[in-house]
Amino acid sequence: MPWHRMLAATTIVVATVVPVGVAAATPDNSSPPPRTRTVQYTVRAGDSFSAIGARFGISAGALAKANGLRLTSVVHPGRMLTVPVTLPAGLPDHLPADLLAQPDRLLLYPLFVAAAKEANVPLDLLMATAYIESGWKQAAVSATGALGVGQLRPETAAWVAAVLLRQGGLDPNRPADNLRLSARFLRYLLDTMPDTRSALAAYYQGPGSVTRQGITATGRAYAAKILAARPAFA
Repeated sequence: MPWHRMLAATTIVVATVVPVGVAAATPDNSSPPPRTRTVQYTVRAGDSFSAIGARFGISAGALAKANGLRLTSVVHPGRMLTVPVTLPAGLPDHLPADLLAQPDRLLLYPLFVAAAKEANVPLDLLMATAYIESGWKQAAVSATGALGVGQLRPETAAWVAAVLLRQGGLDPNRPADNLRLSARFLRYLLDTMPDTRSALAAYYQGPGSVTRQGITATGRAYAAKILAARPAFA
């Protein structure tokens, strides 16, 4: 039984993603225009332009305009909306296809950058760990109660906040806080375990388990998955 992670099935809005273009090369003295992707989003009961826009990082007005509508327009459940998503600058070039198919998850990239910098952990390792843990799904909740992108159990998150970060009020249900907590926990494991593979196994098994009994077969397989995925995030 994993120490802190057994992902339960989570329901996320089904969307079909159609790439609409990538910026062409530009002269060295100018910044390339942002890359965008288009999501075909199925409206659900209770949705609003504001709520949908917030998920995809677009204003309510821009979302309405992209669909030839007004903010006062009534959009019924089941209708398909076109959502243009501006991808964050600096994204790695060879991300896994399932992440590229979910542009809303890619909007977490700046939070990964900030968390990795604060905790002094390799950005690619943090992103790969979160990818294996949750597929970058903040809504993910495991059978053991592990939460969010980094899949920390509430008691682990509370310990990291109080002991390692010495900061109250952090909420693992908030993406920015979740990644800060996950990054700082990973830094702790990298500092206290003999090598990266052991640190990753401890993220899964728990550091006490690794210390007492060594890396288990499941811990070894878990670490191997992260190390295999890591090049995609470099």
